[in-house]
Amino acid sequence: MRLNLHIRTGHRVLYLLSAFEAENPDGLYAGFRKIAWEGLLHESGAHAYLCVTSTVETPTIKDGRFVNLNAKDAIVDRLAECCGIRPDSDPDRDRAVVHVYWKGSEVRVYLDASGEPLSRRGYRKIPPTASGRGTSRD
Repeated sequence: MRLNLHIRTGHRVLYLLSAFEAENPDGLYAGFRKIAWEGLLHESGAHAYLCVTSTVETPTIKDGRFVNLNAKDAIVDRLAECCGIRPDSDPDRDRAVVHVYWKGSEVRVYLDASGEPLSRRGYRKIPPTASGRGTSRD
């Protein structure tokens, strides 16, 4: 937390959780299942939430969203087996965010300690109105 508060040059803080080899989606799923997510993701019950992002450069995968889905499935399957909870997932980065970096056969799994960038939190949730619009002049 202190690093997120005082960092001036970095865009996000990623904490390395695990590194393993995977040649295909089945290897990715197996590697994710080995990580003890029940000790890392502390929310439980109706408030459990997870977001998975990725950077992928491997010939077996054409779309990074497939990696996000595969990794999320492995995480929630392990949590369902160990804790009896199944977190919701969404692209919103406002709670637990896991980032996958997969290049060639090397996979690195990070916990994103920064979440959504400060510049985007609440960005344009209430659109501005143009000055003078909606008023009439006599």
